[in-house]
Amino acid sequence: MMGIAANVWNQISPLCSHPQWKHLFSMDEEGIIQATDKEYHRLVDAGVDDRVAAAYLEVAPLLQERKALQTFSRQNPQYRNALPEVLSTNEAILLMVTDHHLRVSQTRELRTLLDGNPPTF
Repeated sequence: MMGIAANVWNQISPLCSHPQWKHLFSMDEEGIIQATDKEYHRLVDAGVDDRVAAAYLEVAPLLQERKALQTFSRQNPQYRNALPEVLSTNEAILLMVTDHHLRVSQTRELRTLLDGNPPTF
């Protein structure tokens, strides 16, 4: 996820408020890759646009665990740039529109995913 090593996610895991992200962040590198790949394919198989699925998995943890990430970044300022602060759904969508070149219909689909519950890993 975003080029962050698993050992960093492991340090963030105890700070998480959502059990799903806490579980994902506690995995080793291979586990994180496999779990996110499985979720990506589950989303695409359910009819989610592939760009939207990729964008969602990139930005959802930043948005949904923003408090944990803020706490971690305050304690470990060397990771501030690697873990961008995403404070709202609109900010998350704007970030992903730029990074993934999403169309209007794709941004609506991303908003729906971001406003829903975290995935089950």
